[in-house]
Amino acid sequence: MSEELQYEKSCGAVVYCQNDNDIKYVLVCERSGYWVFPKGHMEAGENEQETALREIKEETGLTVTFVDGFRVTDEHSLAREGRPNTIKQTVYFLAKCDELNLVAQESEISKIELLDFESAMAKLQFDSFKNILLKANEFFEQKNRQLAIENMVREISGILADCNPSIYLYGSSALNDFKLGWSDIDILVLTEKSMSEEQAALLVGLRQAMLEKEPENPYYRSFEGGMLTLAAFLSKTLDRVVYWGTSGERITDSYSLDSFGMAELVESSVLLHGRDIREKLKSPEFCELYADVKRHYETIRNYAGSTGRSLYSFGWLLDIARCIYTLRTGKIIAKTKAGEWALENNLCPDKDALTTALMVRRNPLKYKEDKATLDYAETLGEPVQRFADVLENIISVIQHYDLLIEENNDPFRDPPMLQEYMSQWDGDQFLEAMELATNKNVLEIGIGTGRIAAKVAPYCMHLTGIDISPKTIARAKENLKVHTNISLICGAFCSHEFTEDFDVIYSSLTMMHFENKQQVIKKVAGLLKDNGIFVLSIDKNQDGFIDMGDRKIKIYPDTPENISKLIKDTTMSVARVFEIENAYIIVSRKG
Repeated sequence: MSEELQYEKSCGAVVYCQNDNDIKYVLVCERSGYWVFPKGHMEAGENEQETALREIKEETGLTVTFVDGFRVTDEHSLAREGRPNTIKQTVYFLAKCDELNLVAQESEISKIELLDFESAMAKLQFDSFKNILLKANEFFEQKNRQLAIENMVREISGILADCNPSIYLYGSSALNDFKLGWSDIDILVLTEKSMSEEQAALLVGLRQAMLEKEPENPYYRSFEGGMLTLAAFLSKTLDRVVYWGTSGERITDSYSLDSFGMAELVESSVLLHGRDIREKLKSPEFCELYADVKRHYETIRNYAGSTGRSLYSFGWLLDIARCIYTLRTGKIIAKTKAGEWALENNLCPDKDALTTALMVRRNPLKYKEDKATLDYAETLGEPVQRFADVLENIISVIQHYDLLIEENNDPFRDPPMLQEYMSQWDGDQFLEAMELATNKNVLEIGIGTGRIAAKVAPYCMHLTGIDISPKTIARAKENLKVHTNISLICGAFCSHEFTEDFDVIYSSLTMMHFENKQQVIKKVAGLLKDNGIFVLSIDKNQDGFIDMGDRKIKIYPDTPENISKLIKDTTMSVARVFEIENAYIIVSRKG
């Protein structure tokens, strides 16, 4: 008969000391050689916190104050100590040392160290202790940041009480990507009526006033944003505006967000106070995101050819990663996640540089004065530009088709002889393979200016066309305006969230622009109805570039064998493959 389990209970704390933004944790090394948090057995008549206070004082000499709201437990068997039927439970609190006067308890503790988070994580030998420190560190940071946000919102809403403010949190804080020492706490305050001069003056000095009132909370200096009327924000008209930024605080007359900020505001912001007015806001279209990506790209080319001894030099790499993600998906994500995504997809030519950028981004306070890291930051010019080359390749495709419109190169408006020439890629046989009917819903991937769509629309119920070039879509709207059964989308096919499925999907001379062809084929299969048809025309030319004389566009040539293999890995099957003068036509059916 097995012995009944016995339980032992100990209590302790994750103890930290803080000096301005610098937070360090207290670890003790037991005589056994293991690094742990100060803790010990409960004695008769003690509650958990009394035990923790006593043990911390005995083992370290420190007097501490508990932080409310944090209590975690760790349980493990004492089988390694020859007591297999005994379970030890240890309760840990979070505590701040009142003054730093470390004195090790010689009988039990061989050494005490005061370590930053990363060093403490490296010192701890057991995963259970690492997990406790992770929880404590996250709790501590979130508590201080949340306290700063709550206090700031209370002050702002009080000052602007008669203006009925709506206060939003957006950016890295709302995307769960905030890191002290790097990130901002982005807020937007939208009011029903303009603030007075007196209110504006109070708000301009509020950041500094809060920091002076609570000097131990470093988060107040992280606040940035604008405060103005909703009407002025929507119409981009002049108003009395309070602006908080990196360069300081001031009263100005206008404030707006770029498309990245607007997307974050509409899609992921948190309402902190007041009435939710986000239904009045509009998510930016892909063409707006593309325009801002181009501005980011131009800034990178102009100002990041060489980099300085600053942690923010690593930010160029993360900014590029997010721009690429946005062009590939049409969505906005946190820069850390974008960097991780770029690494996973092998997009950065200098993986070590991007890996280091992510390491610094996750813990900027650790590296802010690290000589090796700052020296490395100064050498990032070439890695940044090589990564910008990857972004340029994506931009160049969109820009190429925009330029074609500017050059009045529109296949829809070509004379009959050129129209006949283009049929060598997608003529009558291509159209016949679609099996069009007036009850069918059709999608064209890469609709261009509408050359093929004009032939398809009269023979189907509805045609949806998608293209990544804003100027091409604008021209297609003009060319196809006589057709009332056509809808046009400016966006990236792989990321666009379609709200319907289709009987027919077709594409001509577009697959060559997709590097990840498997992703495209899988999405097509997911959008097709059962027994739906996918008709694809791929160029026979295997050149890796489109050469326009004054510009070269990188492409990713296809072969019918490779495309057929990718199709067979989905719910579609290849019905037939046939050859016309300049292309291969691959016809597939779902189910």
